Amino acid sequence: MIEKIFDKKTSNEVKNYCIKEIANKFSNTKIPIKKMVIDDKEISRNNSYCVQYTCDTCSLSSIITLNLYMRKINKNGCHNCRNYQEEKILKQTETLRKTLEEGKLKKEITLQDKIDKSLQDWDNEDEEFKEKYNLKYITNEEFECIKHKIISVNNGANILNEDWKYMYNFRINNQTKYNPMIINLKENIVCPIHYVKFECENCGEHFINIDLYIQKNRIKIMCKNCTFCNKTYKVKTLKVFNETVKYNSNYEKRFILWCKEKGIPIKNGPVIPYKWKDGEHKYFVDFQIGDMVIEFKDNHHYHKKNVLEGKFKAKNDATYEWCKNNNYTFEIVFPTNLNKLKEKISIRYSLTLHESVRSQG
Repeated sequence: MIEKIFDKKTSNEVKNYCIKEIANKFSNTKIPIKKMVIDDKEISRNNSYCVQYTCDTCSLSSIITLNLYMRKINKNGCHNCRNYQEEKILKQTETLRKTLEEGKLKKEITLQDKIDKSLQDWDNEDEEFKEKYNLKYITNEEFECIKHKIISVNNGANILNEDWKYMYNFRINNQTKYNPMIINLKENIVCPIHYVKFECENCGEHFINIDLYIQKNRIKIMCKNCTFCNKTYKVKTLKVFNETVKYNSNYEKRFILWCKEKGIPIKNGPVIPYKWKDGEHKYFVDFQIGDMVIEFKDNHHYHKKNVLEGKFKAKNDATYEWCKNNNYTFEIVFPTNLNKLKEKISIRYSLTLHESVRSQG
């Protein structure tokens, strides 16, 4: 059958070769297979040899790699002989005809059928599987609690209006078995949930999470900046003269209590829009006392990072402009100049005003 063997890299023809039955020493069965031996050396799979041969059954001449040739030898027949056997052709034709007929008779599976099948399969799952799955993914009930904070999903491709329904246990054909999906029966669409755009509950800024389940077990949907602040500087409140005033550090708390003691009406500062890095943001200033807007700062890592990035300047520029347009003054307070601020506030408020505010409290 072999006309010649040659090296495809050098085109040099091989003269001294033979085929032997050899059992691999690592084989469990120890059944020998045919292997090519060139110059008394057993040829491994990593080789550059090609074989030109003519099949003695179909008389077809071919050039193939040595590995492929040895595979055909061990399977007892060339590729063309096996594929063009009349018996095999008839068998394949009959199989295809039956498959086609079964496909025509088979009922078309609708999206509603897939939903029903998913629910049925889910009911048959054991409780341990359900419990582990529910620990990771957001359930239908949990989704309803955060749905109002979702702007869009899949990079803005889908806006979750009343036509879209969330299903956290839709049956899929891979190892996870189920996956959360959004479903639109009206449009006959089902798609996974990625790149979810949220609105931060704290600052109102829009941000994107790659997956929905990142927000699992979160009480509030917040952007990374607000999440950082809330973890590092826990946002708390104090009731002062019928105002609920927010604070996130001890020295801010002491200032609020000082205002309460002195009878100075303090409340949360205004929310001021500003631009930074070609984006629209909102700046929640700490406090407001009369026509004075006050922001407390400290030289921690987060503040230094904002200064370097230019975010601190963008906030301040917007606040100064807002104050100018609304007849307010803006005070930036560090621990080192807090006493000066207190002196300025004390001058503005007389003892009579202090007493009247205390009586209202």
